[in-house]
Amino acid sequence: MDLSRIREIREDFARRMALAEMRGDEKELMLLDMEMEDSMILKHGRVSGIVDEEDLF
Repeated sequence: MDLSRIREIREDFARRMALAEMRGDEKELMLLDMEMEDSMILKHGRVSGIVDEEDLF
């Protein structure tokens, strides 16, 4: 994925977040938060509090 596509995705996400905040749409904000968490898991392989077995040894 090239940088322009990544920038486009980030801008779209920020736009969706701003619209949800302006509307006070708690459900959309929660879904966006979950989407962001999912993307962090995919990007980094884990989230704080989750430990891979390999990290233990």
